[in-house]
Amino acid sequence: MSLNHSEICLNARQMQMASNEAEMIMMRYIYPCIVIFGIAGNVLNLTVLLDRSMRTRSNKFLAALAFADIVFLSLLVPNILANYPIFTYSYSFRKFYFTAKAHIISLANWSSAVAMW
Repeated sequence: MSLNHSEICLNARQMQMASNEAEMIMMRYIYPCIVIFGIAGNVLNLTVLLDRSMRTRSNKFLAALAFADIVFLSLLVPNILANYPIFTYSYSFRKFYFTAKAHIISLANWSSAVAMW
């Protein structure tokens, strides 16, 4: 029995990470905006909260919250990049992404839990 490339390779639709068009639009356009504005806002929070005149116990907790949010948003970047064709078809990115995905998700869950606590 001989196999041709269509029987062993994935087609373009199977290579995509998103399951439908709505998810693709969210991952390509909405999530990057959330990540950019979220990281920028939390960096601004850190600069204000860590000023010498603002050093109180409650501000230190708020700074820790901002740091946990930055970590969480940073860990979303590989999931977002996986939906762009340049990364979808890149063998090296897919190898990194699929080997590190479980660790990225666990760290994202941890940082999300820290941010909620």
